Amino acid sequence: MKDWNLIAKFEKEIEKQYGPESVLNPSSLWNEEKERLYLEQKQEQKQRKQEVYEYISDNIKIPKRIVERTEQNKKNKVCPKCNSYIYKLNDDINLLKNGCCYRCFLTKG
Repeated sequence: MKDWNLIAKFEKEIEKQYGPESVLNPSSLWNEEKERLYLEQKQEQKQRKQEVYEYISDNIKIPKRIVERTEQNKKNKVCPKCNSYIYKLNDDINLLKNGCCYRCFLTKG
């Protein structure tokens, strides 16, 4: 059984310490405008979460933005001199410094 006098006493002390907003029921401040804004924000968030997936096989799905990003990285990681794909960190560093892969750098000089 609830002791309503004790609850009222706690509410008065909380209101005294933290202000009158601390004991208000949140639904009393809610109105049609806030409801409309909330529903709009919820809809926008739902649209952002929906992603287009590209299926690799029957069980695996990858977001399309990741597939596109990896395709761009593949284009950027090709040695311009020998047209070989760069796999190793050594090749990647040489591509940035010298404009070619490590193998081309060694044969050059």
